[in-house]
Amino acid sequence: MSKLRLKISMSVDVFRESRGLGGGEVDASTAVVEASLANIGATIMGLNIFGGHPGPWSAADPWTGWWGPDPPFHHPVFVLTHHARAPLPMQGGTTFTFVTDGIESALAQARAAVSWSIPGSIRDRFGTL
Repeated sequence: MSKLRLKISMSVDVFRESRGLGGGEVDASTAVVEASLANIGATIMGLNIFGGHPGPWSAADPWTGWWGPDPPFHHPVFVLTHHARAPLPMQGGTTFTFVTDGIESALAQARAAVSWSIPGSIRDRFGTL
């Protein structure tokens, strides 16, 4: 049985940047944030976390997320949206998949995408079931 971890948070850097206060420093909280991303096989997020704009995608100027070419996830990410878009592979193993048919579909896709090699997972301990 897979584990589901729910995490609701706001990045202090994003909050500060959105108000013109700067951000992006490496400090004592960096290790805490990095630890919170450990051993996660997939992420589900909403469109506003990924895209920062409402409405359909711009073919002329496609948005690729807040994080630059190497997002911090390093695993599959499923973005809930009403606007279809082809999957977006990025550096570091992150691929954003855009899900238009609801949270249940996103959760099923996330569970199917989880790697067999997550340390401590039942798949890691017992191999193919």
